[in-house]
Amino acid sequence: MSPAFLPPGDLAEHIERELNMKDRKFVLQLLEELPELERNGLLDAESRKKLEGFYRKRLEAVPARNWLLWSISIIGVLMICGGIILLTAHNWDMLPKAWKIAIPLRRLFSPADSESSCW
Repeated sequence: MSPAFLPPGDLAEHIERELNMKDRKFVLQLLEELPELERNGLLDAESRKKLEGFYRKRLEAVPARNWLLWSISIIGVLMICGGIILLTAHNWDMLPKAWKIAIPLRRLFSPADSESSCW
């Protein structure tokens, strides 16, 4: 449901739920343009202050969730990569000689922009 069809009371809740990175960039751009809108007479000072306060509160709440999600994701990726490395190291003596040579050479011959992460 788009914000245009929401009742006025639900608009604040909708903005709070839907504020993602794309919307965040839009809000930052809007905050930069508010003084110019006031100078051109499209907004009065009181409306500009209300809009600025409203959107600044929303911006302050968003990054905490993003940092937490990124932190947990990075820790998870590091643990998975570490597990693959430990599994390979533990079984290194059992691997055939051809595999022992192929594992380091794989990275040498793979393209630089490949999406393989841990190997």
